[in-house]
Amino acid sequence: MFGVVLWNIWLARNAVVFNSPLPFHSSIIQSNKLLVERMLTAREVVSGGVRVVCAISAPSQWTPPAVGWLKLNMDGPKRSQDGSAMCGGVARDHTGSWQFGFSKFIGFCGVFDAELWGVWCGLQMDWDKGFRRLILEVDSLDVVRALKDDRRHGHICTLVLHIKMVLRRNWEVQVLHVTRSANSVADSLAKLAIPASTCVMYFKDPPSSIIPFLHSDVVSI
Repeated sequence: MFGVVLWNIWLARNAVVFNSPLPFHSSIIQSNKLLVERMLTAREVVSGGVRVVCAISAPSQWTPPAVGWLKLNMDGPKRSQDGSAMCGGVARDHTGSWQFGFSKFIGFCGVFDAELWGVWCGLQMDWDKGFRRLILEVDSLDVVRALKDDRRHGHICTLVLHIKMVLRRNWEVQVLHVTRSANSVADSLAKLAIPASTCVMYFKDPPSSIIPFLHSDVVSI
């Protein structure tokens, strides 16, 4: 970005040398500011229509997506009993209607890793089911930043890169950060994971223990 700005200043300098009149300094500054804004906007949009947003104030309540979009909420909590991690997610449409849910036992790892596994599982399910306009919400700002950042992240860089490869497929995906209170259904689903099981639990219909949280989200709309 710094090099592009310098190039823009060089072009302005050449315009001064070979053309008249001398441009105002404010016009050069404004041109560079506009260029930087366009570059930052372009960085938010990854090939395949992916937009990753790090909001300063995350939504505190669940809201439905626009018509034609699907919203996937994902969470990766840890069990208080033994510290093992799990992940879970729920997909709903613009009316708040249940599309599918899942949960999976991860094992002993950090919450960050568990959140990433949940993102990976959820994205694969959405893609396999033919959804092509998706809003992915997670309550981990670290995960959102990892998916936004082009740099690698130590031992989990492989998983992050695999997720980014999925995001770059031919679909529209928005990755958003939300508060835990807006992610209660996903959190409850994750806690239904069977310890030590390697299988993903798929829920075509909402489990009875989840229904109160679904109703709470719909009422808050």
